[in-house]
Amino acid sequence: MSEENNVPESAKFPRRNTITEAVEILKISRALIYVRIKAGQLRVTKDGARTFISGAELERYLAACEGP
Repeated sequence: MSEENNVPESAKFPRRNTITEAVEILKISRALIYVRIKAGQLRVTKDGARTFISGAELERYLAACEGP
């Protein structure tokens, strides 16, 4: 649980995020998100032509960026 607002850490981000939402959350450029996707550092799901990044994946990516 987050002490700030008693929200479980797993509920920090919405379950499905568009690339545009991920840009806002991660504070990196759209182009850099696509670079990270191509490199396998961010995993995505597709729904037809739309691309989504799960909230859990955003949390995993942020944790990996912070290091040990």
